[in-house]
Amino acid sequence: MIFKKLDYNDKGEIREMSEFAGGIFYRYYLPQLPEGQPDYMRSRFLSETAIEEKISPDHEPSVNFEFVKDEDEKNVGFVCYWIQKSEDGPDECYLDKYYVHEDFRGKGYGNVIMDHLKIFCQENNLFRIKLNVNKYNKTLEIYKKLGFEILRAEVNDIGNGYVMDDYVMVKGIDLTS
Repeated sequence: MIFKKLDYNDKGEIREMSEFAGGIFYRYYLPQLPEGQPDYMRSRFLSETAIEEKISPDHEPSVNFEFVKDEDEKNVGFVCYWIQKSEDGPDECYLDKYYVHEDFRGKGYGNVIMDHLKIFCQENNLFRIKLNVNKYNKTLEIYKKLGFEILRAEVNDIGNGYVMDDYVMVKGIDLTS
């Protein structure tokens, strides 16, 4: 498995990520969200401009936005994460995006991505991974199987009359192994 971090100076790569990530996101969320919200969220979070802004050298915190590729360098999925100040202790890894293309689901790639994040946490002395997941997202059970627990529920206004009705989930990281 290959993790290929996006290069801020490679506009073609950013375009490729926007198309790839946006396609996965749109197909997955279209049936789950109110009409118009998937288009709005894709534009706001996965457009070329949004990705470019997120991976800008000037962006704080520094963001890892990566293609996940198989041995043949086919795009399997993508992941986006960074080091975030914890609200109740030491720094943590915030997992913003974690997607596997539908053609590759159920083949263990999600576990490999989690292993990649665990190494990142160990290298940076981060005690846990935190994420937000839609309360009605079918991957909620997958996150639980991966060791995530619900910390709290929250509703976040994302603009244009839309909200994200989420659970905040956390997974502790063993920094000794």
